[in-house]
Amino acid sequence: MFSIRRLTAAVAVAVAVAATLSAPAHAAAVAPFALTVPEISFSTTGSALPLVLSPDAAEIPPALTDVQIDVDTSGLDAIASVTVPDGSIGTLEAASGWRLPDLFVKALPEAELGASGALEVTLTADGYEPIVAVATLTVNDIHVYAGPPNATYTVTDGTAVAKPVLQFTSTGAVETTEMTFRIVGDPGLLFVDPKQGELLCWRNTSEVRFVERFCDYSFLWMTPGSTWQIPLTETRAPGAEPGDQYNFRATFWLGTGARNVVEALKKQSGMMRGTSIRGVYPPQKLPDGVGGPFGTESSTTGTITVGG
Repeated sequence: MFSIRRLTAAVAVAVAVAATLSAPAHAAAVAPFALTVPEISFSTTGSALPLVLSPDAAEIPPALTDVQIDVDTSGLDAIASVTVPDGSIGTLEAASGWRLPDLFVKALPEAELGASGALEVTLTADGYEPIVAVATLTVNDIHVYAGPPNATYTVTDGTAVAKPVLQFTSTGAVETTEMTFRIVGDPGLLFVDPKQGELLCWRNTSEVRFVERFCDYSFLWMTPGSTWQIPLTETRAPGAEPGDQYNFRATFWLGTGARNVVEALKKQSGMMRGTSIRGVYPPQKLPDGVGGPFGTESSTTGTITVGG
């Protein structure tokens, strides 16, 4: 089973000692995968923090069992709160891309701008040596809010196109030029890329349809208070039955570290870069007073219902 837990400094030491004392006589194999945690900046709005497990050998197992992730947040205690998902999601399978849940990091109100701390993540799986990733996270003054919150869309059948509206607004006191955007949908919900995949984006599945996509835009001039909209968000659900529902989540990162998120995400199994030479289709800045409503976080969710 897959589980994830938070470690304090004392517990982290205790776990390490216990693992040493109870280690089996036979040596575990070197893990054929790598763990990456991107180094990001975050504010009191909070930011998602991806954990990326990626192939690191010519031959990889079809599944990982008894997966455990321990998150040591003690290096951030003075500046941030870290939300660690609870519960179990079962065995991780290579066919599903070994996707791990995101953490969520939020600066404490008393944290000083520029303060940083280390987050350490340890992953173990049955039969393999543990792997460890450490990331330095830094407090900034960029606040990003995604919207519209909990949007719902209805289409007549699986061949009909829904066009979710995805927007974000940047507040705070700092201008930035770096932005990363990711959208992930339930299996069966396909995002259609009518431009054949632009060069600044990565996606999985086929050339023009994907259930996961992320893009790196490092040339936007995002001033505090500006609002932007993501273009080309057409979706379909081929094979859907009346009443079927599909969920998606869109997440935004702004400021220093946004590009590090892309560098981590593109290591995921099954991702490929866009190949279009037709141009780049970046987020579009909206006129002042246009856009929204927005939620209270840097992610937003939506639901598409078929035949509702």
